[in-house]
Amino acid sequence: MPLFTQPEHITNFFKCGFPKLDDYKCFDCDTIKAQNPIEWELSEEYNKITIQKRLLARMAIMRTAAYLVIQDGKILFEEYWLNFDQNSKMNSFSVSKSIVALLIGIAIEERKIESINQKVKDFIPYFSQGKDSLLTIIDLLSMSSGLNWSEEFANPMSDIIIAYYGNSLDSLIRGSQVEETPGKKWNYQCGNTLLLTDILEKATGKKVYDYAQEKLWIPLGSTNDALWGKDSSSGTTKSFCCFYATPRDFAKLGLLVLNKGKFNGKQIVSEEYINIITTPSKWLKYKNKNVDFYGLHVWLVPQKKKIPYFSGMFGQYVFIIPEKNAVVVRFGEMLNELTIQPLPQDVKLYLKVAERILQSSKNYNYEN
Repeated sequence: MPLFTQPEHITNFFKCGFPKLDDYKCFDCDTIKAQNPIEWELSEEYNKITIQKRLLARMAIMRTAAYLVIQDGKILFEEYWLNFDQNSKMNSFSVSKSIVALLIGIAIEERKIESINQKVKDFIPYFSQGKDSLLTIIDLLSMSSGLNWSEEFANPMSDIIIAYYGNSLDSLIRGSQVEETPGKKWNYQCGNTLLLTDILEKATGKKVYDYAQEKLWIPLGSTNDALWGKDSSSGTTKSFCCFYATPRDFAKLGLLVLNKGKFNGKQIVSEEYINIITTPSKWLKYKNKNVDFYGLHVWLVPQKKKIPYFSGMFGQYVFIIPEKNAVVVRFGEMLNELTIQPLPQDVKLYLKVAERILQSSKNYNYEN
C-alpha cells in the first residue's frame, strides 16, 4: 500500500489542466436535450457593421472566442475566434448560477417552493440548529449566507478547487455550515449555488438538469443540446459552473430576462421574479458599502441605467440592455483583472463595442 495517496481532485487537475471553454471533453456531464428548435432571425444589417481595429485588437488580446449583439430579437452582429463557431459548446462557468436562479423562480411559480424567504431547513434538515436555522433561500441567492466555504483559487485544498476537480460534491455540501449571521454581508461563494440546487431537486423531485431541460431549454427553443458537468462518483451536478452550450443558445437566456420572463409569447419566469433578481441587494454590505453590483445570482453594472448580466470566470458574459432592447454575449478565455466586484474592467470594453455597433445600426434610438 503506498505511503502517500494523492487527493482525487489533484489527480483530476493534472489530467484535465486549468479550466477552459471545452473542458467538457475531460469531465463527466449530463445532457440537456434540445427539442423543437427556434432558429434566430438575422437582422437586415447582420454583420454589415464593422468594429474599429483598435477595439478588435483589444478583443483579440483578451482571447475572445465569441461575440454576439442581438437587438429587437434579431442577431445584428456575430463573430467567432480561436477555432470556435456558432455550434461550439462553451463552458459558461458561473453563468450557470443565473440559470439556477431562473429555475428557482419557476419552482416558486409552480408552488414547489413557497418564496425566496423560505428557510433552507425546510428542505435540508441538517440546517436546523444555531445560525444554520436562520438561513433562507434569498440569503443563498444574494451571496450573503455566511457559509464556511473557501473560494480561494490559489489554494489547491480550497472548497472551490475540490468542487471543480473532485468526485464527491455531496460531502462538500454536507460539510457546509453557517459561520456568520446570514443576510448581512456579501461574500461570493459557489457553495450557495450547490445548496440552492439541493433545495431545487428536493422541491421538484427532479434532477436539476432534467428540470432545466423541461422548464428552460425546450421552451426557449434551444437549437443545440447542452451539457451540465457533474462529479463522477455520485452524479451530483456542478451547478455552480460547467453549463456548456452555444453562445446563440445562451443569448436566449438573456432575451428571456430582457422580455421580463417571457419568450415566444409564453411567460416562462414571472415578471415579478425577474424584477426582484435584477434589483441590487442594497441591504447587504461589501467593504462597508451598500451592494449595488449584485442582485440575486445576477450581476449588475452599477450605474443609473440598469444593465443586468450573467457572469462567468475568464469573461463569460450575457448582458441585458433594456434601454436598447438588446442582448450582448461574450465568451472567451481571459479577463484583465482578478477582482470580479464591483465591475471587471473588461466589461467596459465589451459594452463599448456593443454601443458602437448599436449606434451604427439604423434602428438606434438617438433619443436615448
